[in-house]
This record gives sequence, C-alpha cells and structure tokens, in this order.
Amino acid sequence: MADLLILTWIGLIGEPVIRFWQASHGRSRVQRARLRGLSVAFAVLIAILLVATVAGNRLHSTGEQVATQLVALAMVPVLYGSLSRPGQLGRRWRALDNDELQDTIKDLLVFSPDRTSLPSLSLRARLAEPSRSE
Repeated sequence: MADLLILTWIGLIGEPVIRFWQASHGRSRVQRARLRGLSVAFAVLIAILLVATVAGNRLHSTGEQVATQLVALAMVPVLYGSLSRPGQLGRRWRALDNDELQDTIKDLLVFSPDRTSLPSLSLRARLAEPSRSE
C-alpha cells in the first residue's frame, strides 16, 4: 500500500517537473531560471524520496545519510528563489550590482591622485571588467 502511495506521489510530482522544464524554453532569463529551478528542486525531492525508501535500509553510513540530508537542504534556496516574487529577485540582484558599482566608484575616487587622471582610471577599470551576456 505504501509503495502504491509513493509511486502515485512520484507520478503527480514528476509530471510538473517535465512540464516546467519544457515551459522554460523561449522565456526570459529570470523566468527560465525560476521554472528550471522549480523543476530541478522537485526532481531532487523525488530522488531523495526514492533514496530514502528504496535504499533507506542500506544507508548505514552516517556519511551517506548526511549527504542525502545536505542535498535536501541545498534545495531550500532553490525552492525559495523559484517561488519568490519576481520583483524580489530583481531587487536583490540589482542590489548586488549597485553595491559593486558603489565600491568601484569609491575606489576610483579614493585612489585617483588628481582630477585629471580620474577619467583614464575609470576607462581602464571599465575595460578590465568582464562583459556580461544575457
């Protein structure tokens, strides 16, 4: 009876895993990341359930048990990110970029010897940073 219940749950959760992954194609970068994160997190939860039920009796080593618990714990931020509102994620990502920008501007102002060398230092800093692709 328990096996039937577990297989039913896996079927009910496994189908959205595939649909979310397929729905992520052709979406914007944030939507694609959220859908794929949700899909991966649920797939890992299915795998953990299978490991706990099928191989649960064979996991005698504390290292193996800790490893499965760490994998489950690692899925918490993925689920949080995929289920949070898009505006929250955008604000957090922009806040990180703004902090880096503020630090760079501060470094330029503090470490430039005079006002005439400031533009050349900022140009060198801009050329030295890696380009971002969407």
